[in-house]
Amino acid sequence: MKRRRIHPVWVLIVVSCFFIFVLPYKGETSTQNYVIYTFFLNIAVSSFFVFEDPRPYSLNKIFWLFNFSFFSFIPVCQYELKVIPWGNNISDETYLAANIYILISFIIYKIIHFFFARKTGNIRRPEDEISQSYLLKFTTQGRLIFFLLCAAMVAVIGFEKLWIRGGHTASQDDTNGTISLLVEQFLRGCILYYTLSTIILYRRRQVGWFWFVTVLVFAFLVNFPLSTARFYVAAFYISLAVAYNFRLFKSSHGFTYVFLIMLMVIFPLAGLARYGFEKMNYLLEDPLSVFRNSFLAGDFDTYTSFCRAIQYVADYGNTGGRQLLTVLLFFVPRSVWPDKAVGSGAFIYGQMRYEFTNISCPFIAEGYINFGFIGSMIFIALLAVLVAVYDNYYWKAKEIAAYLPINYPAIYYCVFLGLLFFMLRGDLLFSFSVITGLFAAGYVFNKYLVTKISLK
Repeated sequence: MKRRRIHPVWVLIVVSCFFIFVLPYKGETSTQNYVIYTFFLNIAVSSFFVFEDPRPYSLNKIFWLFNFSFFSFIPVCQYELKVIPWGNNISDETYLAANIYILISFIIYKIIHFFFARKTGNIRRPEDEISQSYLLKFTTQGRLIFFLLCAAMVAVIGFEKLWIRGGHTASQDDTNGTISLLVEQFLRGCILYYTLSTIILYRRRQVGWFWFVTVLVFAFLVNFPLSTARFYVAAFYISLAVAYNFRLFKSSHGFTYVFLIMLMVIFPLAGLARYGFEKMNYLLEDPLSVFRNSFLAGDFDTYTSFCRAIQYVADYGNTGGRQLLTVLLFFVPRSVWPDKAVGSGAFIYGQMRYEFTNISCPFIAEGYINFGFIGSMIFIALLAVLVAVYDNYYWKAKEIAAYLPINYPAIYYCVFLGLLFFMLRGDLLFSFSVITGLFAAGYVFNKYLVTKISLK
């Protein structure tokens, strides 16, 4: 068996972080020193498993990239600079507890993932659902439906919001919020599915370049990078790049480097779109402040939200699954269910009397706020099973041909790469509704196209 070499970038990360964060740090108490040591340990572990994954891209790699960036590297910067997103104090004991819980979650995730990855390593190869009937419906009714969906998308979001999303957006608490969210996700899911299928068929030389370009142009117009939330922009454009199978994404870590650049550079800049063109241009006059405010404030508040969840449960106890029930029944309008809970981020910060509550709540914190420490570890274990099985399924599907087959779970995997990061950041109520809505919409469109018709 060939022994894998330690990746030099990992060595560079570990050595650099040791000299930047650990060696010069002199804590006022032993607890503060332990906080830094555990931050460093989590950086070393999460970054190691990013480069240990042999696949060019995978859900497993997304999991470790999230933990490296949002739970290790950025938080230690915030801690040493004494910056706490959204203010208020967090005790050193809470920081230390959070780091230990995160490290334990790494161990549980790795054990469960290792077991199920091996158990499902020989999963049956998925079928390619392409047929003459599919191609006929795709190039006839499918084209008409695609144009109608794009027109409906413009009608829903409004022409003035087609280029930038700044201005007022409906609150998730609005009565019509649930219905409008479902409609928008259905339209986006169908458009995304048809666009991905077009890319796959073009790469397989089963549709021409003119239609390929036409679909990309219309999909781009209704999914303009500044006109929608960053999580969807990431899911949309990452899925297109993965489906196209760029050469960069065939290398061992090309996807990793692109993803980190997107996270550290594009993610903070894309957040300015929420303010509109005028204020965005004003803020860009001082680009350094844009990145400083992003890294040290709300954009990277995920670790802080986990600490808040630990504090909340210590003070008030867990919710006994109330937040999870709301997630599973997200489609029920508040007019029908008046006591429907808000997202966990809004719930925690609402208890702290914050007026602004559109705040993230990471996946591990969702388990903690629902069922305490055991709940957070169960959430991570279930995630490890999903990641291991889905990764194996997708890469088995890739063995059918040089490019993806027309197989819906394999196609949706491209979308889920970006959405998993969104779900890990949270909150779960909104992310689960988006993931479910996009999946259901694409599934319905796919089912219609793969249903065979008579060719006589």
